[in-house]
Amino acid sequence: AFTIAGIELVSPLGGEAGMMTSSRVIASAAGGAGGLVKIECSTNSGAAYQLVTASYANFPWPTTNYYQWIVPPPPLSTYRIRVTSVADGAMFDSSPGDFAVTPTQHTLTVTSPYGAPIPSGVTLTNWGTLINASVDGSPHIDGLTQHVCIGWTGSGNVTGGAGTNTSFVLMTNSTLDWQWGTLFRLNCNAGPNGSIDHSPQWVQAGSNRVINAAPSNGHHFVDWTGDTNGCAVAGPQIIVPMTMGRVITANFAIDTYTLTVVSPHGGEAPGTLLTNWGTPLSCRIVNSPVTGAGTQYVANGGMVAGNNFTQVNPTNIALTLTNDATLTWTWK
Repeated sequence: AFTIAGIELVSPLGGEAGMMTSSRVIASAAGGAGGLVKIECSTNSGAAYQLVTASYANFPWPTTNYYQWIVPPPPLSTYRIRVTSVADGAMFDSSPGDFAVTPTQHTLTVTSPYGAPIPSGVTLTNWGTLINASVDGSPHIDGLTQHVCIGWTGSGNVTGGAGTNTSFVLMTNSTLDWQWGTLFRLNCNAGPNGSIDHSPQWVQAGSNRVINAAPSNGHHFVDWTGDTNGCAVAGPQIIVPMTMGRVITANFAIDTYTLTVVSPHGGEAPGTLLTNWGTPLSCRIVNSPVTGAGTQYVANGGMVAGNNFTQVNPTNIALTLTNDATLTWTWK
């Protein structure tokens, strides 16, 4: 009851039901109650009280002031409120009866283009519920495309962050949107007799990769084949824009060289020829001596310009062709 020098609790007085978790304590004070009040809450019909706020401004009678009260879980039917003057603890008023608190429910809307989020979709959850949210299935691989969860954004009680799990207390309608990044597979390979300076790997979408090809000794770069559309090719170097998954191969071929054979009196075996790098050759004169018109010519060895060689005997030269070269047979 209200007195001139006292406090009157207007609401809640008991008997109320279905109150929301966000509730109001309404009171008025007069006389020696002073300008500040303490507000307490009981969950056991007034047997014990817990502090809600230690100091809150009141309004002088007959006007009332209110305190927006966030009722802690769990929902009970044995709540009471007590309002006490800060200036004089003997001046107070309390709920004469119990009132019930029913928790407010809020929606949580979760979206994720990939993976398996927990929770998912739209759920209706009691106010004050601790939500442990996560998403499974990262990375998500589809052929040459990989999607990786990089974090989340949200609204309401959800604050954005990085990773695949988060926790928050739901106190208002909220959204949680899982964010995914895209990577493309770059399967780059070197064909036989060469190498490249890049290994097969997942690459961030939208980035560029530079790959250089190098032939093995005695070979040369030929071309790039595969998913080269949109790539910038400059001989053995290729710049690859990662707008899609790609399989690209560097191709190589063996070098070929010419051995030019000169013999004033013929009989060379083999004669001038084109052959692969590294081919071993046994070069001979097969018609020595050559006799005619009273004169005889005898093969007397040879010289090779442009390539190493071994003079086996005057009619036999051995070499492994690694360059364009000229073999000149000498006669006497």
